[in-house]
Amino acid sequence: MNKKELTEILKTRLPLEEIFRDYQWNSGLSALLHKEKDGFRKIAFQIHNTADLDRQISAVEVLVLYQRRFDLLHNWFDKFSFRKKNDLKYTSSIVFDGRDMELENSFFFAEDGSDFEERYQTLRNTLVAGSERFLKQFQSLEDVYRHEVAPMFEMDYRLPLTGSEWLFRALLMTHLFNPAAFPAFKNRLEAHAKLMNDQGEPNMIEYYPRFDEIMEELVQVKL
Repeated sequence: MNKKELTEILKTRLPLEEIFRDYQWNSGLSALLHKEKDGFRKIAFQIHNTADLDRQISAVEVLVLYQRRFDLLHNWFDKFSFRKKNDLKYTSSIVFDGRDMELENSFFFAEDGSDFEERYQTLRNTLVAGSERFLKQFQSLEDVYRHEVAPMFEMDYRLPLTGSEWLFRALLMTHLFNPAAFPAFKNRLEAHAKLMNDQGEPNMIEYYPRFDEIMEELVQVKL
């Protein structure tokens, strides 16, 4: 069994599981995808040929990412983004792996297929538990705000020095869910964006010159 063969099996079997009946397999993303009125939920798989060092055998490893997108957080920014449309379309608002929920996240399948059914059931049961916990934790965009943005108000929180869109998403969620804190938070993140721009962060140098224009668009977004 190799990466291609295991991918085909997961593509065929997982959508038949009762809990995943409302998902569709997206081959381009190697993911189970379910569209919602406000975005999507997604379980993405990273699959590659490798070795299971614990058992000293050739194997195929499956890594899992649980994802949720809220369109409101992303669509307004598309006009400013330099990324490809397909990348923008499938950008997630929040991403967890199994370890974030105290679950197994790495699944090794023996290359000779001898442990397939056992490992498949382990993977399947973990996906059920993980998807239920993840969706329960992030039922709304405000849940994402509480998890991702609220901790940033702590002055000892270390803001990332890479990437860029996280900063504008944080500002939008603050504008929507904590408007009283928005002016001061905006000043803090604008200063941080300038620092990243001055350091030559390749994403931020595309956006910082348009910061005021982006802010004008941001404050027009409503729930």
